[in-house]
Amino acid sequence: MSPPSPLSFFQRYGLDDGAKLVCHEVVNGVYEGWDIRAIECQGYCSYTVIVIPKMHAVGERGGGREQKEGHQRDKVVQLQPSEIVEKARIVQFRPEQHKLDLSVTEAAKKVYGAYAPQVKELEVELGLRVMLRVYEVEFIVGMPYSRFQNCGRMMDEKKWSMQIKLVKGFAGFMAKGWRGTLGDDDSGCDGNSGARKLTGKVGANITIKLEKLAQQLPSSPLRTKARNTLATLPLLENLPVILNHGDIVPSNIMLDPSTGELIGLVDWAEAEWLPFGTCLYGLEHLLGWLDLGTSDARPQFVYYDRAEQLREVFWEELRIQIPEVMRWIDSVMLARDIGILLWFGYAWDEGRINRVVNSKEDAEELECLEVFLNLEDRRAMAKL
Repeated sequence: MSPPSPLSFFQRYGLDDGAKLVCHEVVNGVYEGWDIRAIECQGYCSYTVIVIPKMHAVGERGGGREQKEGHQRDKVVQLQPSEIVEKARIVQFRPEQHKLDLSVTEAAKKVYGAYAPQVKELEVELGLRVMLRVYEVEFIVGMPYSRFQNCGRMMDEKKWSMQIKLVKGFAGFMAKGWRGTLGDDDSGCDGNSGARKLTGKVGANITIKLEKLAQQLPSSPLRTKARNTLATLPLLENLPVILNHGDIVPSNIMLDPSTGELIGLVDWAEAEWLPFGTCLYGLEHLLGWLDLGTSDARPQFVYYDRAEQLREVFWEELRIQIPEVMRWIDSVMLARDIGILLWFGYAWDEGRINRVVNSKEDAEELECLEVFLNLEDRRAMAKL
């Protein structure tokens, strides 16, 4: 992974930081009287603020004597904290090359329900020399799993029960994808021949991307894994093409910190129609954590002591919710491996995602590749 750019979002896209004030003024105009706060961790491809109603909001017009005398007065309503959170919204600014596909976000809401946010584009004029799209995104109430994640091998019984609930919730999320395939036209399937047609930036290039990995991954076991995966690609034909989230990492998983219940997933910008199971790499993040260690030590993905029990909980819950999935388990595991290879085999590099990872710049990705693909026992033999 290349170092993050020191430039601000606006500088990266040819604007000065005065554009930030323009964006805030536009938001002020749309959400008059609301508090506007930039989120702490901004993405590379967007600038995001949260808009929150103030404790006192203008409600219905007042009645009584003022109304009888021909005057109307705004009624000031005291909002409760829960109401403030429920009414909050995310507003996101994105350059044209990173605009959201609203047909995908609409499909995500239809398939996954409360697990996905409602998204709409705001028709506003910014007057900037670089076009920015503006979106209102439903605020999913919860805590990012990255802040809840246990970073120790052992858990107390309370945390363990919450982790089980989260893993079961993730199985339920996956089951919604299986059950919620919208039909041939929406899923990218060819309704006439029954052949699945993958047209997204990942799906349309699975073979090409795997071939590149088979040639350029920095260790022999990884290159062999990519070649073997290529050889079994026809098995994907057994699986439904579903809407995959595209970036299931701890910071995008939202949960209830008091119960461990999965609330939803945020940041659907990379969502795409792909074979079921492609995003199963997300399960690994619920079974352990990436220990970055010191700057001169290689990162290490560490599984919890009872990680295999959690894995069994996930598959048992998935079997209960989708009994037929076990019939195609080999195909599902193939899709899982493809997801791992494609998500961790290419460096993000500020959104370009076209460089195969290497041992000098991409230690985190290589660690996840080797561990998630069960290659850790061959790591000593790898010629990095």
